[in-house]
Amino acid sequence: MELEYRDPKELRLHPTHARIYVPGEIQSLENSIKKAGQVKRPLDITPDGLILAGSRRNIAAINLGLPQVPVYVWNLSPDEQDEHILEDNLQRVKQWIEIANEIAEKRRLIGKKQGRRTDTTDEDKINTLKEIATELGLKPHAVQVLEAIHSKPEHHALLARDTTHNTINKLETDFAKRLMAAGTVEDDEFPVVDLEPCPCPVCHGYPRRIITDYVHRLMNYVDEKDLGI
Repeated sequence: MELEYRDPKELRLHPTHARIYVPGEIQSLENSIKKAGQVKRPLDITPDGLILAGSRRNIAAINLGLPQVPVYVWNLSPDEQDEHILEDNLQRVKQWIEIANEIAEKRRLIGKKQGRRTDTTDEDKINTLKEIATELGLKPHAVQVLEAIHSKPEHHALLARDTTHNTINKLETDFAKRLMAAGTVEDDEFPVVDLEPCPCPVCHGYPRRIITDYVHRLMNYVDEKDLGI
């Protein structure tokens, strides 16, 4: 793959990137590029100028008035483009909302690979859950919690916070508080305490919590009557 140079003003943010990620701080990046006098790390783009990797570098280059940025042009299918974007952002520090968006995108891509199957088993669901958790460096329970919150737009404010300042347990507790305040979950005991291990094959023995019940309700993994909700 040959290195090329493009006018940064002619490059555009990929719609998948815009859908998943929140614009980040670029001042420190601008300072670094200004000191170097150029963008050193090439951007990855599609033939028609959509940025697959390097959107912040491109914005910094435009702000600094640079006439060109180095790029590699990738000929990929739409799904391969989305996978490339997820891979490039794997190690960055993200808000919970961005990680939840990544989970949703992973499920969409995995679903397309599996096709329109009507015989999905509990084992299939477990394997998909484990695959997403492994790829994103999360525990399966964390994936379930994030999916549950993400499925309801009114709860997205809980996800708009930096992962370096809030653990998944803190997020889970905040969510449980919000649900109880809204009357969605009725429980006199707080803080949320571990209960008996959940027998559901999806939870795979994780301690059952108030939030876990709500996750089940939203994700439709098991019948409510089976959980005694």
